[in-house]
Amino acid sequence: MKHQSRTWLRIGGIVGILLLAAMVFAGELSVWERPDNMKAPEISTQLVTPVETAGMTGERGAYLGNFRVYVVEPEARWKDDDNQIYHYGFLGFAVNEEIILTDQTVTGSVIWDADDYTPAYGLNPNNIEVIGVVFNGTGHSAYSDPPSGYPFTAYYSDACAAATPGHAGSNSTAGGYTHTVFLEEGTAPWCPSCPGANYSLSYVKANMGLNFHYAAIVIDGEYGGPASPADAYMRIGEYNLHWLPTVYSDGGMDVLSDGAFYTVPYVNMINAAGARAVADLDLDVSMTFLGGNAIQVDYSITLNGWTNSAPEVDEAPQGNTAQCAMGNTYEFHGDAFDSDYQDMYIRWDYGNGFISDWYGPYENDEDCLVNYSWGTRGEYAVKIQAKDAMDVESPWSAALDVEAYLCGDVNDEGSVNVLDIVTLVNYKFKGGDAPRILASADVDHNGAINVLDIVAMVNFKFKSGPELACP
Repeated sequence: MKHQSRTWLRIGGIVGILLLAAMVFAGELSVWERPDNMKAPEISTQLVTPVETAGMTGERGAYLGNFRVYVVEPEARWKDDDNQIYHYGFLGFAVNEEIILTDQTVTGSVIWDADDYTPAYGLNPNNIEVIGVVFNGTGHSAYSDPPSGYPFTAYYSDACAAATPGHAGSNSTAGGYTHTVFLEEGTAPWCPSCPGANYSLSYVKANMGLNFHYAAIVIDGEYGGPASPADAYMRIGEYNLHWLPTVYSDGGMDVLSDGAFYTVPYVNMINAAGARAVADLDLDVSMTFLGGNAIQVDYSITLNGWTNSAPEVDEAPQGNTAQCAMGNTYEFHGDAFDSDYQDMYIRWDYGNGFISDWYGPYENDEDCLVNYSWGTRGEYAVKIQAKDAMDVESPWSAALDVEAYLCGDVNDEGSVNVLDIVTLVNYKFKGGDAPRILASADVDHNGAINVLDIVAMVNFKFKSGPELACP
């Protein structure tokens, strides 16, 4: 029998108890739909921008993901509907951060103090565990009510390790698995179907020797003891949970909404997750009890087989115009992308034999802006090149073709003289051909070609008037 989550609307007091009892005795909980007004809070499930990581074997690029450390109690303070304790009850996240893995091992040390939480927890050094989990940054479509109900974005876990005070843990391939599997159980103390999942998971964990860890995400905790932590509601919101109990393997690879008092479905989902191809990660976690209600968590994560890749600059740089008046300064911009997410440096080839210094650093897709002018009439191929923090250079980009022209050279002969004035008069008043570069005739830079440009050219050539100023 399934039961719908009360995560977002709590039914309190006698009214809630009577309503729950009425549904149990009427046998209607298995078909109770979550009302439309039970809306999950607006919590982003986007850990990082989804990027396909490279193949699982051989050379690969950077690994983008999310690392979380779950603080749990092996014998939790919450009890299920049969008045039996939950196991591995979730207290909160000691770590919840994005990670980018390349050739450098990511390490960290954090202190998690239960007194900082409301309600304050009170930790027992003999009943505390941390579970570190690395979630891949690639999102997958999944459903909390399979096959197509209550969709969410699943980020599969690729490594898992658990530790108790004084006893470190590592991600493992024991049992022929590709990694240590991680399960999350969405549950609640008032849920009549939840004891089945509680008993089954705790039995499998204690007796069957499978290579996995799990956390019981207890919501509506006040029905059976202390209130649930805010992190529990956040995590259930990310899963868009519908039924209770619901068990998620490896971040949502498989979803099982079943309270059965037998182990087969849970063993099957653990074995299936353990056979999944994953990134080659080393994960080590340790925990120290600091006294009072504080613990220290230390961890290290390593991506094996990483090979640095050159940045990519496939697109040509861009500018406001491809026709530039000699002597005028124009803005150009270009960007690059590095699959290893390193800082990058960009340099410019202006097509006239001059190559700039390296500018930077820049992040992925961040514009490098430059200003440049050409002093010689001609056509130029403007390109950019990028290099990463390890000095690995990209090929040169495709070219932006730019033509530098002489302002007032209306007849396109390389100088400004009376013939240009005649050409402009013929174009404006006698049906003559248009200048090849129209901008060369806009010598007063007002955006239009008219008699004022003719006057400006006459003044410049014959009356010591101001310099011509094309766009």
